[in-house]
Amino acid sequence: GWTAMARFLAMTGQTQEALALVWKAQALAPSCAAAYCAEGGIQLLCECPEEAAKMYAKAHALESTAQTYRGLITSHVQNGEHKFAYSYAKQLVELMPQNARALAAVGSVLAHSAESHAKAVRLLESALAQDPRCTDAIVALASLHVTNNRLSDAVSLLERHLVENETDDMYTRYADVLTLANELPKAAANYAVALEMNPSNERAKTGYERVDRLMHPSAESDDGEPGEGEPEVEPSDMSDDDML
Repeated sequence: GWTAMARFLAMTGQTQEALALVWKAQALAPSCAAAYCAEGGIQLLCECPEEAAKMYAKAHALESTAQTYRGLITSHVQNGEHKFAYSYAKQLVELMPQNARALAAVGSVLAHSAESHAKAVRLLESALAQDPRCTDAIVALASLHVTNNRLSDAVSLLERHLVENETDDMYTRYADVLTLANELPKAAANYAVALEMNPSNERAKTGYERVDRLMHPSAESDDGEPGEGEPEVEPSDMSDDDML
């Protein structure tokens, strides 16, 4: 349907075309929660978390699901509204107490507060103990390690779980951390794997180009500026953003 096609377009970077389709789906079926969820995910990709929160709230009012909870949590976190995010995360755990992704949601929110880092680590590790394939927990815990400058722990964590989560997104995240750890040849190799899996992965393309310039600092960029001045990968780049 329109929503499925919109998700496909969004995954290939065609966000405006995807939005046009979900708007059409919403017009045809105003009570379809999936259409509002889809727009929420696309708005997150467009870095519009406030709009995303509105769409997930509409979907949630029509049909409360794990997806609407996670969308609301992610949107509010990206808006800096951590109290709202934590409230929804707690509700999700109450609904799904034995669910790894629900535990990971609470841990992810707590990870944004320095005084709650230890509790966040415990929750995220508990989620991984329940489900080693829980990408939400893997990404959040790796991001927390990066924030705390524990790069070797972040590298080890992603390396350990990569076998069970072989996606272009996970290879890209792994390469991001390897770049921060200055393991540039290994980072380049993993960006290349991500691009083989998904040639449309813009983040992997950018990462590969950045690493290539860092490994060849004498090379001049097209505008004549030296390549060694490239910005580093930020810890925030490790955030989970896939709510589609």
